This record gives sequence, C-alpha cells and structure tokens, in this order.
Amino acid sequence: MQKVLLGSRSPRRQEILRYFHLPFEIESPEFDEDSISFKGNPAQYVITIAEGKGKSLQTQYPDHVIITADTIVLYQDRPLLKPIDEKDAMEMLKNLSGQTHHVYTAVSVRYQDQVHTDVGKTAVAFNHLTDKQIERYLQSAHGIDKAGSYGGQEIGSLLIDSIDGSFYNMIGLPVNILNRLLNQVGIDLWDYVDG
Repeated sequence: MQKVLLGSRSPRRQEILRYFHLPFEIESPEFDEDSISFKGNPAQYVITIAEGKGKSLQTQYPDHVIITADTIVLYQDRPLLKPIDEKDAMEMLKNLSGQTHHVYTAVSVRYQDQVHTDVGKTAVAFNHLTDKQIERYLQSAHGIDKAGSYGGQEIGSLLIDSIDGSFYNMIGLPVNILNRLLNQVGIDLWDYVDG
C-alpha cells in the first residue's frame, strides 16, 4: 500500500482524516499562499493554493500519496481569509451576521506524476449575532486561525442558521471529494472503516 501524507497543519483536517483507519503522516507545506493573488474566481484560487501546497512537498516525499487542501470564505464576491487580529475577526463576523456566504474548499491528491483536484462549495447562512455574542465566540473558540474567522463545528454551530452543501467542505476537508480523488490513485476510504 502507498504511504499517505496529509500536507496540512489544520487540526480539523487531521481530525477528519483520523475518522478512517488509514495510516498517514503529517507535514506542513512550505508554500507561500500570499504569493497567489485572488483574481475573482474562488474555485481557481483554492485549486492553485491546494496544488501548490502539494507540489511543495513532492520533492521531500516522492513516493507518498500527498493530500492537500485550501479553504476560502467568499462574502459579496470578496474573499475572507484568516483575520490579521481580533479586530479584523470581529469585523468579519459582523459582516457575516444575518447573511449568507459561500465556502470553497479545494482538495488535491498528488501521487508521483498524477495530480487530481476538485472543489466543493457550501452556502452558509448565519444567524443575526450581537456584538456580545461575537466577542464571546472569539474569546472561547479562537476564530483567529480560520478563514472567515469562524469554524462551523462545536460552539461555532451557534453562529449558523443553515447550510446548503457539505458540512465537511465548510470545515475544510470534504470527505466525498477526498475519497473520489483517492480512488484515482487506488485508495478507497471504505476499506479503512471499522466493521
């Protein structure tokens, strides 16, 4: 069986991949995401970054199946990346309050000379939030390290009224897309389910 590498420092992506009994290693990609500018196409933006992360790991791990991903929150055609500080995070969540935005996640699976990439899109409708609720969320959940300043799991569920699309896409690793891409290189997550 091929060795698998998850190229991500995201604890959420690591947790999702651990749902399956697929042995994998973890390595942070050395890829400058800031070198990629947003040109209005959110799907292409996350694809470029996800593939760039994978390529940056390939020399070091030439015989591994390399999984990388990138997520962007898009609100009124503007990307909301990771906030620079708490004030920025507060502003993002105030803008998202009572509104619907979209989350795009690209997953890339790279194995030797093969690269398979796809993108998921989820519409997320936020509840109307008070400043106090936003402050409490940021104090307790640390939205600072997340695109759009929030995570939809755990207490982040209080932010969200509804979603249309994959929940796992919203939190950064759409499992169905990942499995489809892994199938292309001979791995099926169904083979790593207890039972």
